[in-house]
This record gives sequence, structure tokens and C-alpha cells, in this order.
Amino acid sequence: MSIDQRMRGIGGAMPSRDEELWVIARAPRVPDAGDDYPGCGSMLAAFGGRTVPVPLEHTAVEADIAGHIASVHVVQRYHNPFSEKIEAVYVFPLPENAAVSEFVMQIGDRRIRGVIRERAEAQRIYEEARGAGHVASLLTQERPNIFTQKVANIEPGRAIHVEIRYFHTLAFDDGWHEWVFPMVVGPRFNPPRSADPIEARPYGAHPGGAKHVSHLAPGQRSGHEVSLTARVRPGALIGAVEASSHEAIVEWEGTDGAVVTLSAADAIANRDFVLRYRVADDRTRPAVVTYERNGERWFMASVYPALAQDERERLPMDVGFVLDCS
Repeated sequence: MSIDQRMRGIGGAMPSRDEELWVIARAPRVPDAGDDYPGCGSMLAAFGGRTVPVPLEHTAVEADIAGHIASVHVVQRYHNPFSEKIEAVYVFPLPENAAVSEFVMQIGDRRIRGVIRERAEAQRIYEEARGAGHVASLLTQERPNIFTQKVANIEPGRAIHVEIRYFHTLAFDDGWHEWVFPMVVGPRFNPPRSADPIEARPYGAHPGGAKHVSHLAPGQRSGHEVSLTARVRPGALIGAVEASSHEAIVEWEGTDGAVVTLSAADAIANRDFVLRYRVADDRTRPAVVTYERNGERWFMASVYPALAQDERERLPMDVGFVLDCS
């Protein structure tokens, strides 16, 4: 399989000759690690003998929730305020069950494209990319739920544009699906016996080490704002939509779709955004979601059982599913 064919597995994104390619070997899974939700990310730089945050100017989030799968697109804008070149560490927490489909960092004219693959596959992509003439680096993901990479030689005053896309499944409880996007970087999970953990400290505390993230108290202002839009398409009748954590605008698209937008009056990034939608009720309901990309089509079928079940005896049965692919 050629490098072009392997790269098409990243959602069709191909590195151009003027892009750097980061091939990132996925970290090994840790038993009983549990899930973690995506954070808004942060960038840290060593400057003047201490570790300081690189200013985050804006975060834009777009989520497309189809059935119980969320496709999340995050764009962050930083800038280097210092008078000399810096080396920065970009930290982006991910859900344990996330699959990154695209990562692009733009620093002035410098453009970096990153892909995450299992170790053997990452090695093959790296070797083929170098053989095809791409400027490529082979990197290692440090832990399953935190994406961390160093970026050197960021020039003074440069804008830093980070774009990341990933997929993950949603929690389902008592008829409700829930999607969470933490806008404040809080304490993160570190696998047991981690030799180099990422620590969380209150904002303004002494950094102490090169790898840490800061978190805010509930009433603190973060210094940057967030825009967020989530499109909900469960493929079935939506009973209710809630965004209890923030002031949000809900626009209905029929009875089986909704667009939820964070209100500009509540865009300060000082607490997690929580979106819940109800799909189950007193009847068993089917749900079908279709998707098309690059001329190919997929569908996902689900069945939501009724919330209230009567007490009649259940008889054993066999269920057969017939898919007509003609």
C-alpha cells in the first residue's frame, strides 16, 4: 500500500510538499484506565527559566452528533508574545475512546500535519513518507488520553493556528445521550505508574515542571472566549434537548434534529459545556443515520427500547437482520 493510500485513511487529507508530516505512534492502552473527556487544550513555553502559558486568543468548537457518535472539530488560535523564538508544548486531552482523524498546526508559513496510528502502522507511514520526499517526523503519543507534542522555533509575534478533528462515542443513561466539552482544563487522568505525569494546578500557581495544565476556580475568567455549535441528528424523534450548564440557543430541524449554539452572553470559558438529548420514551423506537463522503455512503441503525417495561413473561426468541446491499 502506498503512502497516498495510507493517508486516504485519514479522511482523505493528503500532505502537500510544503507541509511537515508528524506520524504519531499511539500510546499503549492501559487496563482500567477509564474515559476522560476532551479539554480545550493549552500551549506552554519555556521562557526566562520558567514555564509559562502561550496566550490562547479563541477556541471554536463544532460538533456533529449522529446517533451516539460525536465528530468534533476544534480550532484554537494562539500567538507568541515574546521577543525571541520559543519552543512550545501543545497539550490536548482526549477521550479514552477517541480516534483522531486530522491534526493541523499552522505557524506563519510553516504547516504541520499530524496523524495518529498504531506503532507498526506509524512506522510504515513514516518510512514511506520519507521515501516519497515528504518532510516527516516519527513521534510517540505519551499516554492514551492526552495528546502532547513539542513545537520548536516559533518566531516572535507569530500566530499559531491549531486544528484538530476527532470522533468518540457518547454516554447513554436512562433514555438520554450526553456530550461534554470541558472548556476549563482541570485535573486529568494519568495512568498508574506513569513516570512523567501531567499535573494540574490552580491558575497562577508556581508551574514547578514543564508538563502541567492550569485550571480555574468556578468564578474566574479565563482570558479567552469560546464559540460552540453542536448539530444533533440521532436518526429518531428527539424528546428534549438540554444545555443546563450554559445559556444556549436551540434551533429545531423538524422533530429529529436540532442545532445548539452557545450564547455570546455566556462564552467565557470557565466551566464545562454539557449537552443532553432524550431519544427514548414509552415506545420502542428505531433510529437510522446516513452519512456520505467522497462518493461513499454509510448508515448506522439503532433500536431504543421503551423506558417502561411491563411485567409479562419474556419468551426466548431469535432475531435475524437482513441487509440488502444490491
